[in-house]
Amino acid sequence: TLILLDDIPIYNASHYFGIFGAINPLYVNDAELYKNNLPITYGEKNGGLLQIHSKSSVDISKTSVAGNLNLLTSSLSVDGRINKNWTYNLAGRSSYRNVSKTVFSSLADDPINMMPPQNFVDNQKPQFNNSIPNFRFYDINANLTYASSARSKVAVNLYTSRDDLSNEFVNNIEIQRQQRPVKLQGVSLQEESWSNRGLSIIGEHKLKQGSRVNSELYFSDYSLRDLNSIMLERNRNNGKELFNQKAETLNSIREMGLRSYFTYDFGKKVTLQGGMDLRNYKSVLKSDDIVTRRLNITNTANALSLFSNEGYTPDSNWQLNAGIRGTYFESTEKIYWSPRLDISNNINDDFLLKASVGQQYQFSNLLSFENLYSRNIEVWTISNGKQIPVSDMKHVMVGGKWQKSRWLVDIEFYHRYTEGLIEVASNNLQLSGDGGVPTLNQDAYTLYKGSGITNGMDVLISFSGSKWTSSLAYTLSKATHQYPQINQGKAFPSYLDSRHQLQWSNTRKMNKWSIGLNLIYASGRTYTDLNKLSNENTREMINPINRLSRLPDYFRIDAGIGYDIKFGNINSTLSASLINLTDRQNVSYIQYTFSLPNQNDGPQRGAVVGNASNLLNRTLNLSWHFKF
Repeated sequence: TLILLDDIPIYNASHYFGIFGAINPLYVNDAELYKNNLPITYGEKNGGLLQIHSKSSVDISKTSVAGNLNLLTSSLSVDGRINKNWTYNLAGRSSYRNVSKTVFSSLADDPINMMPPQNFVDNQKPQFNNSIPNFRFYDINANLTYASSARSKVAVNLYTSRDDLSNEFVNNIEIQRQQRPVKLQGVSLQEESWSNRGLSIIGEHKLKQGSRVNSELYFSDYSLRDLNSIMLERNRNNGKELFNQKAETLNSIREMGLRSYFTYDFGKKVTLQGGMDLRNYKSVLKSDDIVTRRLNITNTANALSLFSNEGYTPDSNWQLNAGIRGTYFESTEKIYWSPRLDISNNINDDFLLKASVGQQYQFSNLLSFENLYSRNIEVWTISNGKQIPVSDMKHVMVGGKWQKSRWLVDIEFYHRYTEGLIEVASNNLQLSGDGGVPTLNQDAYTLYKGSGITNGMDVLISFSGSKWTSSLAYTLSKATHQYPQINQGKAFPSYLDSRHQLQWSNTRKMNKWSIGLNLIYASGRTYTDLNKLSNENTREMINPINRLSRLPDYFRIDAGIGYDIKFGNINSTLSASLINLTDRQNVSYIQYTFSLPNQNDGPQRGAVVGNASNLLNRTLNLSWHFKF
């Protein structure tokens, strides 16, 4: 999915695995979501488009301040007018302590997540230490706008964010080996940090009859560092053995571009749009550990796109949009044509039918990288046409929308077929079997190239009343991947496959009081379960169904209450909320750290010990929202 903030591409739009949005809500004016065909001015993504616009500063008449102070984060925004032509917006947000360790959280404040000593009889039982990561983040937004007249303006936008995660835990294990006690202590540390930086300069000049010319210059840079280190100490035969190992992944992607286009209205029935888009990319992907050779992929590329779209509205019932986008990609020296068609018909005043079909190419690819500890990390890299192919997605959607009075029902059925998928992983699926840490053979990492199919249904039901609003969104989908080298090319569930996703939001207004209740549910995604494997297993030979397990389903209920109050000229809302009301242990990922020796010295492996990283447990949050 392409995410744009004031036309700045955002490559990782989340804080704390999606618990907090990456964009400060005090800075946002509106957002548009395109789930199927993208507007013709944008392309080179195989998903949808989320276009986020900051508050327009053209209409600002005086300085205003808004803020939100709570137990987890603080945010502030200021906008004002410098003179009759110049205006500005500033916003910032930060977690001022570890998000998951608040006074009112049910999580412990121990600096290290300790697993009590385990005495194993059956080594085949997997053991996981449920740990709580330390997490901090901040983001900053800025806008400066110059309006020479009511028809012309230029805006400069800045965005930066950073997230730092640290997860340290200890496993203490005691087993019997040849009638002697063997004690193992594994200390594992995961450090992950990612940041976004972006700049855009946007110019707009309005012509007569609603026509206009737009030009945009932008820069975006995203970087990720993921470090996993393990120290294993084994007490055996009155002696100590030490194992040390680390695996580090570094990833960055930079995009610079210039986009210019015009929109011209021919009366009320025809709208013509056309323009050009010039982009420069650079990506770096590096992974290194002490037992395998390095994975190092650095790609740079230029791309030039020309595009045109015609919107046709013959009457009040029909609407048609047909467009084509042609892109010359330097790395492959080829032109990629992306046609798209959208059509809708109002059957009556309440009911609308809609359909879309299109083909899209993506040159900046989001790869699934399975690291040494069987944890999937999402990394970005630019296509080079050889090692990393250009991905190609064909999609079709049919649906309908019914809207009457305060009710809205929207249903869409979709099919997507994607070629050029990449999975980076080791063919060798094993941990060393004698109390050891993860190891790889000399084959190291393999880049698997394949395809995928996603079929699904999106349903949205909403009610908007004067005192009560409710929105229910449900997605039923099935996503599969297939690679020629893996299991004879047979399809298996994608690591992104989450069959059921549900979000239900409710707000009730009662004079100055407001009550909110939200429910979120998602089926668990797949991951490689090393407890299912023996030392002889390889990724290419084993049926993926026999190596995959699913994370626990995600389930969370949030409840809150607020009261509007005014202090002089300050409009305020005092509120209290309870995040994860049921205190469910939702898991972000599972990774393995070391295996246990087999008690009987036979060829069969023992159990695998690992770490399950939890998200927020039950957390009480008190907040004060103000504006003046």
